[in-house]
Amino acid sequence: MIAVLYVDNGQLLQDTLGHFLERHKDMVVESSLLIEEALRKMDYISFDVIVTDYNLKESSGIDLLRQTRQKGIMTPFVFFILKQNRGMEAEATRYGRVAFVPKLPYSGSSFDELEKTIRTIVPASHVET
Repeated sequence: MIAVLYVDNGQLLQDTLGHFLERHKDMVVESSLLIEEALRKMDYISFDVIVTDYNLKESSGIDLLRQTRQKGIMTPFVFFILKQNRGMEAEATRYGRVAFVPKLPYSGSSFDELEKTIRTIVPASHVET
């Protein structure tokens, strides 16, 4: 099972993406609207990957990545982004395993690409069956 933490401002997108990723029954998705909520969940749940946007309600995905690393959590991150930002990408890559997937509005191909990226970035040794 691949445990995914998805952090994004949009509840509808969280629900839609969660259903999409869980359809094959080998992924479980936990969602958070806020960074603080996501960090609390990381205290008691071990995730295989964290998916987030750059732009979050009270902060940024980079802040979430930074705070996660400060807690000693080295979980891979996938930034599911609306617009490419080379500066943020450069900063994010300094923190270890990260990937970037474009979030194309109204496109199922974005979800397909995200799923493929998750399966690639999560080491097989970390996925329990």
